Amino acid sequence: MFVYYPIEVSVSPVGPPVYFEAGANAGGGDLAGNTIGVTVGSNGASLNVTLHPTYQKTYYKGVAKITNSDSNAYYITVRVVSTFLSLPSGSVALLRIYDGSSFYNVDLTSTGDTTIGQISAGASWRIDFYFYIPEGSTLPTSDSASVQLIYSPSAESPSSLP
Repeated sequence: MFVYYPIEVSVSPVGPPVYFEAGANAGGGDLAGNTIGVTVGSNGASLNVTLHPTYQKTYYKGVAKITNSDSNAYYITVRVVSTFLSLPSGSVALLRIYDGSSFYNVDLTSTGDTTIGQISAGASWRIDFYFYIPEGSTLPTSDSASVQLIYSPSAESPSSLP
């Protein structure tokens, strides 16, 4: 036997109050004649970045921004869903968020969540990237990591998606 109770769900979708923007150095020159590739989705709800680091330390400043256009503050978490798999042993890959006074590092070689903090109403945060690749190691032809920007008006930890 089964009993069925009705549930009505209504939605009123809104534009994203927190969104990505291209940074000051998006589209600028990169190593070996390449370009710092930054593509922001048409509604600012997605970001694709292509970089070309080399041996030793490579720092990319102002690649993108996280902007809060709302009158409310939001709590920000960054989740690394999949990591770089082909970078040589000993490499470092960081997504760095700068809120105007502090840096928050997200390790792109390890999955998990990094709590960043609260982005104020009307604020923009800068996204940088840092790479260290040991000299003498073999460079991969390409590699990628998958990251999610998660925001909420409450400070609770984000849950996993089904």
